[in-house]
Order: sequence, then structure tokens, then C-alpha cells
Amino acid sequence: MNYLTDKFFWFTQPSSILSKNETLSGYVFAGFLVLSVILWLVNKFLLRNQVVIKLVQRFNNISLFFGIGGLIWFVFRYENTPIFARRYWMGLTIVIGLVWLLFVIKYLAFNFVKDLNEYKRELIKKKYMP
Repeated sequence: MNYLTDKFFWFTQPSSILSKNETLSGYVFAGFLVLSVILWLVNKFLLRNQVVIKLVQRFNNISLFFGIGGLIWFVFRYENTPIFARRYWMGLTIVIGLVWLLFVIKYLAFNFVKDLNEYKRELIKKKYMP
């Protein structure tokens, strides 16, 4: 864990052989891509509530970003491309995704219930309006 604070770890060209952690990160990023496909299928075929669809779409976008961004880094790392194989690209992808996730969690904590109640009120209004 000490290597995460080391400047040498983040900014130097890694060795040409993938470490176990880098291989594991490739599997994790592929898992995010699979999660994105699953969320898209659930969103497309199972959900009917528009507010919940928007929430699931937000999580789908984050998992798609993690999956594609991480796998692009992993391919560059596997091919040992000099500039794009550096670890700070993976770190940058993770930081951007976590900031994005914080905004989605903020929406979930503060605005989701209000939007859901407003959507239910609109459904009732449409049901009884001629």
C-alpha cells in the first residue's frame, strides 16, 4: 500500500510484464463493462418508472465509463505503449469516476425521492384528468 504514495510508482514507465494487480484491474474493468450491459438491459426491458430509469442510466453511464476507460488503459498497458501505459492514466480514470459517482450519490440522497414523488403525482393527475 506504500507504493500508492510513491511518485516513482505513478509517473515512471512500468515494466513490460504485467503485474498481478494490473491483470486484476483488467478483469475489474471488464466487469464494469459487463455491469454496464446488464444495467442497460434492465433499463431497456424491465423498468417502467421514468425516475428510476434515469437513476439506473446514471449508474450505467459510470460503469460504462469505468469499463471502457479502464480497458483502453489496460490495452495500452498490455501493448506497453510508452506514454499511455503509465499508471497515472488509470489513477486519473478512477478519480474522474469517483467524482462522477459522488454527484450521482448526491442526487440519490437529496433529489431522487422528491423527483419520484413528483412523478407519482403526475401519474395520478394524468389518470384522473380527462
